[in-house]
Amino acid sequence: MKHTSFESAYMALEDFIEKPSPPVYQTPSARSRPLQAFTAFPKDHTIILGARRIPPVTTPLGNGNQHVQVFSSTGFRNVAVTEYSERWPATPNSKKLIRMVDRTEEWVDTFLQKRAADPAVAEAVAVFAPIPPSSVPYSGIALGADLCLIPFINDNSDNGIALTFTLEPPTTPPPCGILGPPMPGCTCYTCTNHTQAFIRHLLSANEMLSWTLLQIHNHHVMSEFFAAIRATLAQGEAAFEEARAKFSAAYESELPIPTGQRPRARGYHFKSGPGEKINDPAWSNELGEDA
Repeated sequence: MKHTSFESAYMALEDFIEKPSPPVYQTPSARSRPLQAFTAFPKDHTIILGARRIPPVTTPLGNGNQHVQVFSSTGFRNVAVTEYSERWPATPNSKKLIRMVDRTEEWVDTFLQKRAADPAVAEAVAVFAPIPPSSVPYSGIALGADLCLIPFINDNSDNGIALTFTLEPPTTPPPCGILGPPMPGCTCYTCTNHTQAFIRHLLSANEMLSWTLLQIHNHHVMSEFFAAIRATLAQGEAAFEEARAKFSAAYESELPIPTGQRPRARGYHFKSGPGEKINDPAWSNELGEDA
């Protein structure tokens, strides 16, 4: 939190309930916010609590009508609806509930109409959520999304990738050099204190500091990106659509493919399939040799 400016976070219940009587359920809190008290999260910041991580680990049996199956550090277990509702009793006020229902209906209508254009896809895919996943946040914003979960920040930081995009693309390519910051002109802690060469050295040495510095930088890039989106939306829909078109024309739609090793995964962080290795090989340099 010290070197980042984000004001909310997504947390998964399955990360806290590895014991029969999880401590998070028993944390006293004068603020009536046990999760914030347990995690020492600032009281003026928002926590979005979901049952499962994003992306979730595939469960062997799936969910039932009265429970959701989660994957904790001690294995799979079922969380009943009654358990979840008793532990987290907060309910939006009536006006917000009405808006939530209206927006959900609009999302479902739009989503189903677009999928109906391809009957084969419409019949093969079951719809369980009103908001389809998107690799680019502004696509959901253009459809009216108020909140965006962006787990690819963690994925890219773990993959050794520094994000360098802005909503308004630069008119000329920024100076690039391994002795310079990951993103020239960026004011985050990582870019103002460290060079690409230093971070590459940390990655090659499998130092956890490398992923921490990349995470600080990538969070800053996304914070600035959404701040620019809010400023553009304040100018009207036409201004937002113009900015969106420029962004799409300037940047590739796919992020780079990782070439090295992520932070070493522990057993409950990732679930591997038969014959699949959890941890990737060592980093390689541009010549294809081990770094």
